[in-house]
Amino acid sequence: MKKFLGVLRYEYSMSIRRRSLLVIMFLFAAFFIYLWADAGVQFQQREDDITQALLAEAAQTVFFLNLFFPVIVGVSSADRAVRDDKLGVREILRSTGLGNFVHVLGKYFGVAFSMLTVELVIVILISTILVTLSALPLAFVLYSLLAVMLISAPAIFFVTAFSLACPLVMPVRVYQIMFTGYWYWGNYLSPQVLPTVSNTLLNASGRFPMIAFFGEKVATNWASVSHTEAVANILILLGCAALALTAMIAYLNWREKRA
Repeated sequence: MKKFLGVLRYEYSMSIRRRSLLVIMFLFAAFFIYLWADAGVQFQQREDDITQALLAEAAQTVFFLNLFFPVIVGVSSADRAVRDDKLGVREILRSTGLGNFVHVLGKYFGVAFSMLTVELVIVILISTILVTLSALPLAFVLYSLLAVMLISAPAIFFVTAFSLACPLVMPVRVYQIMFTGYWYWGNYLSPQVLPTVSNTLLNASGRFPMIAFFGEKVATNWASVSHTEAVANILILLGCAALALTAMIAYLNWREKRA
């Protein structure tokens, strides 16, 4: 456990200090503050049930953030595992007795938690300013954090796992391009346009939890979602992440045996 926490702290620190993430954080915050500042007032004035209105507003804000933020997570995480090979980190770690299982899990959670931290800061900043400017109840901040955990967090853990594993078997730039295309094809493109998994439980955009737990539909033609389906969607995404990490560990062990 001590080694795992050490790797986690190191990877978290390395990831959270990247200047590009901080720049993106403030750009996203500025964009969404501009986008939703007026909408918050109008939304509050036309809803009778203020609690449901706040939940829907919080969910919608986080859902639209999910249009772009997981892409940033995937692209910025893609070089984290490959970097170890280039710098000879794995050879050094093997000499310390640190196995691939602990190293991969520590790296994974360190990177994922750093990305989640960035999004939480963005959402706290946006929701706090909306509360101040739009005279919304302070509960809106808590609802926004809840929306991040239910809508965005599963996507971050899902994306981070594949962004660490896949670049080990393909060029980083190729993965980044393919992942960006997948994100919009697999989560937002209508099946009427192209065959896609966007209407299945493999959808990682947060659509299922948003509809089931917050009662918000961005598109009128979206079907209703039960709580069971939303939970299944989250568990499937986390299960896919676990499979990707398992494959990554197995690949690293196999590669070391061949060396």
